[in-house]
Amino acid sequence: KVASAIPVPEFLSAGDEDYVRAQLLGDMYEYADRVDDSDELMFYALLEAAVKGTVVGYEGYEEKIRTVRDIKEYGDGGDNLTIENGTKVTRRLRGNIVPLEDFYPSSVGIRSIKDMPYCFWRTVMTDAEFKMTFAQYDKAAIVEPKTPTDADEERPYYLDYISDDVGDGQIELIRYYNQDTDEYILIANGIWLNPFGEEDIMPIPFAHKQLPFWSAIYEPFGNFFYGKSIPDKLKG
Repeated sequence: KVASAIPVPEFLSAGDEDYVRAQLLGDMYEYADRVDDSDELMFYALLEAAVKGTVVGYEGYEEKIRTVRDIKEYGDGGDNLTIENGTKVTRRLRGNIVPLEDFYPSSVGIRSIKDMPYCFWRTVMTDAEFKMTFAQYDKAAIVEPKTPTDADEERPYYLDYISDDVGDGQIELIRYYNQDTDEYILIANGIWLNPFGEEDIMPIPFAHKQLPFWSAIYEPFGNFFYGKSIPDKLKG
């Protein structure tokens, strides 16, 4: 009921601001909500906060390029077609829920993410998922998924950089954001994917230069990042 009754923000012109600009911002926000299915996102955000006490969300930009085949001409029969290969580019603002156990704040004593200097986001995925999502990075080609090894075999280098719960055929991706120093680092099974130049660190790829996360809590537990959940309140 709460998710279905979330108010829709309205952009207003103030002072010398152009009225048309406010209208365009409103239209863009409505379009982004429709593409991102914000009602479903809000429903699961509220559910996550109620069950775990804290919900963390990510707001970013996504661009996908995929190969498509267009039918240019139909022949006499259904098998006689003229097909032209092409590409389709999809760009959208993306919002999703970050599993609470995969988000590492700079300090649990800082309640709001916007006040944190840095944070980490960990994701464990299959090798196929990794290649599909991060193929645009040149160094993604040398990332090795975890493979079973015998005692007599040489120990793979990446075992020193990944967690013990990473399974065979999986890749552990670590995203590091620092808004104080404007740094963004991607590490996949020990491989630094996005160095800027030779060894320089890439800046945060958003104009706002802030941590691209938000959080909410079900019930405050003092000045603490994690809140109390419904199971906490009912456990007695």
